Amino acid sequence: MVKRIVILTFARSGASRLKQLFFRSFLGFPKLDTELFKTNNPSLKNFFIKNKHNLLPNTAHKYKKVLQNDDLRFEDPIECLNQLSNICYDLKYKYLLLKVTPNIFNFETIKRLANETNITFFFFTRNILDTYISYEKALKINKWNSVDTSNIILKLDESKFLKYHENYINWVKTTYSIIKSNNNINFYDYNDIYNTDNSDKKAFLNLFKTYINENDINYKYFESSELEIGEHRRQDKAKLWKDKILNSTSIESIVKNNNLELNAYSYLKNDN
Repeated sequence: MVKRIVILTFARSGASRLKQLFFRSFLGFPKLDTELFKTNNPSLKNFFIKNKHNLLPNTAHKYKKVLQNDDLRFEDPIECLNQLSNICYDLKYKYLLLKVTPNIFNFETIKRLANETNITFFFFTRNILDTYISYEKALKINKWNSVDTSNIILKLDESKFLKYHENYINWVKTTYSIIKSNNNINFYDYNDIYNTDNSDKKAFLNLFKTYINENDINYKYFESSELEIGEHRRQDKAKLWKDKILNSTSIESIVKNNNLELNAYSYLKNDN
């Protein structure tokens, strides 16, 4: 079976760029959307169609349940993942990258996922206000992927932000408590990688090369400083969260008066 790498994150945290870096930096990954369990996402079906002629007859028969039933990813996502993992292994892939957000799996499914073998988890988080502001901007223009929202300035709804912050922290803490007993979990922050446009590839390699075999590093990608087709970099370039909204003073007061941390990992450190 392939090694499964699971990114635990929130929408608009920079995980799309992280996915790009995995696929461009390392060999052995199928070009399969990391959100394949998302509703109305045809990526899994398209992947099987594209690779239909590469499957051995025995593989096609053995895993026909997932090959013939796209709804298996909702009916039994862990069984779907395991069959997909075996199919990828038979196709000579070594790894499978999966992104899990609160709207993808419930806690019961995450618990089942945590008990699987050949699987590793890490959290990828961003300043909670930056994430929420980016989320609200994407919601406003109804575009979620490969979009630069730097020029949009919003006024945040204070009560909605408080609820978002509460849900964010509860999800991170609950997910962490489920997974930590059986798995070592690393935490990575958006700014660990995206400090500058020119250093993100090097920063990424230093942080994530331990997840793959050294001979699967695509060094040709690191030799070029140019963006490849479809590649994008950091969101809201060079802006602090205070510069992205109209009511920064009131939001700052809410953060201070409610003793809110904007780094999710801080809540886990405080609990330990």
